[in-house]
Amino acid sequence: MHASTTRDVVYSQCCLFFFWAVCIALEPRFLFERNEGGLSNFGVHARTVVPYSLAFLLPALLIARAALAIDEVDTTARRFRRILLALAWLLLAVLVSTYCYKLNVELRDLHIGVAIAMLCFETAASAWIALAVTGRLVDRVLLGVQVAGLVIAALTLVGVLHLLFLAQLVTSAAFGALLVRGALALEHRGGSTAHVPAQ
Repeated sequence: MHASTTRDVVYSQCCLFFFWAVCIALEPRFLFERNEGGLSNFGVHARTVVPYSLAFLLPALLIARAALAIDEVDTTARRFRRILLALAWLLLAVLVSTYCYKLNVELRDLHIGVAIAMLCFETAASAWIALAVTGRLVDRVLLGVQVAGLVIAALTLVGVLHLLFLAQLVTSAAFGALLVRGALALEHRGGSTAHVPAQ
């Protein structure tokens, strides 16, 4: 797999967290909101809508470009390519559904459904990367962290907790790290499907 794929994956995660940080700096009060809007709060306010949009749009474009640069016929590389393409579309879907999610209950539920779909997809992709691509202990730990974040998000959704913002940051950070590590592993293996021993 080409180094350009790994580079674009790394850049995508840097853009994501950089623009989220800009949003937090502009409107830190959303860190303490209890309305369970999470990061989506930044997408419906004038001061943060531009950096919020860039936090999803630029990573989606970079991830799509990374996927299109994968031309190996190896099964593992092809699967990683499909994961990247699906992720790019999910990022765009979350972004578009954010803008109007506070207009009515139906649009809110649509946005929540898209966000849940992306969380579940990212967790499944992380499990494949941690268990089938890298096989390293650190990646299994990252997977555990991501699953813990997913559990916190689920408990927030049912009203037991009010930690959606934290859950989103935890799951995104763990997934981003696994995505980068998966790309690096495939690049170093040159598309080989040989398993990397756990360390």
